[in-house]
Formats: sequence, C-alpha cells, structure tokens
Amino acid sequence: METDNWGDGLFIDHRTLGYRDALDSAGIAFNESLIIDCTDPFNETRKHWRELEAELSTGVRIDAMFCAADTMAAAALRTLRAHGLKVPEDVSIVGFDDERAAILVDPQLTTIRQPYEEMGCYAVELLLRKIQGEHVDIRRYEFVTELVRRSSTDEPERLAKPDGTT
Repeated sequence: METDNWGDGLFIDHRTLGYRDALDSAGIAFNESLIIDCTDPFNETRKHWRELEAELSTGVRIDAMFCAADTMAAAALRTLRAHGLKVPEDVSIVGFDDERAAILVDPQLTTIRQPYEEMGCYAVELLLRKIQGEHVDIRRYEFVTELVRRSSTDEPERLAKPDGTT
C-alpha cells in the first residue's frame, strides 16, 4: 500500500492556479519557466529536492519560492542551504498547509494555514445530513485560509519590487 499517494494531485493544480491568479492581481506576468516540478512532493524523508538542485546548478538566481506543500518547502530549505543560500536573507520561502514540518524546520516556515477543524466539522455535517436522507449537492466547498508569517520570509518592505528596486 502506498502511503504517499495523495490522489490525483488536483489540489496542486488548484494551488498553481492560485499562484497564477496572485501574479495577475499584482500585475506580474506568469512565466512557466519559474515553475519547478517536484516528483515526490509529500515525501518528508527526502533530504533534497532534485529538480531544484538541477535548477540551482545552472546558476539560476532565486529570491523567493512558493511551495505547494510544506513538505516541499522543507526539502527546498535543505537544498538551498546545501547550495550556500540562506533563508530568508537570500531566498524567502512560503509553504502551504501549516503542517508539522512548518515549525520543525529552521528557519520556521511562513505558510498558508487551512482551517482543518472547520473543514472537518463541515464534512461531518454533510455526512450526517446525507445519512439522514437529505440530498447533498456534490460541489466544491471553499474555506478562508490564513497567512502565517514565520521566519522563512523577509519583511515585505525589504523585498525587491518587480522593477528591481527595493
């Protein structure tokens, strides 16, 4: 039985779309070459992110990263450190999920927190309504997320603007 199988990964696609929407809202053009794939994004035991290592070895300069999951960000931290880069001084990193990994890494990870308790309560409510014979629409439910600022990102006013100034 595979323990790292997270279904079809559709939520990763949705997070990528969210990234694109955020860029669009900020007036920044999307650049496909800035997306770095990760063949095993949920493997917490992975020491380094091979695809990120390959990019860094080409001399590419990265000043910020958004990782679709905290487990990816943890591997990114280790990979950047192995290449002599400091977080957040050289590269700011934001993860997603506010998983245990977010507080166990050094520096602690800025991340997007999902309201797991609210999501679980709503799922139970829907299940109970279904068990009682009520019709429950099959649809997507969206919940408000929260940015949790920790030490893996630099202060916003110190980050470079799209035109290269600070």
